[in-house]
Amino acid sequence: MATNVEAWLSNLMSYIEISISEHLRQNILKEAYAVQEKDENKSEHVRKGEPGDHREKLSPATIEQFNEQFSDVLRMFDYRK
Repeated sequence: MATNVEAWLSNLMSYIEISISEHLRQNILKEAYAVQEKDENKSEHVRKGEPGDHREKLSPATIEQFNEQFSDVLRMFDYRK
């Protein structure tokens, strides 16, 4: 997820072509921000919720292998040119 949760949610709703109530939107945003504000817990699926956190956990060689393996997907989502 991105750091700008509101823009991310708006883009997602636009992409999948649905609208949601303001009440549901606020609940989704509340939950998303709660995930981002948590301290890291290694036993949970979502850790810090910060973009780029993988650089603290993975070696440069491992990151490069992932980048090569998933280059098509990374380009599709504008993570890599």
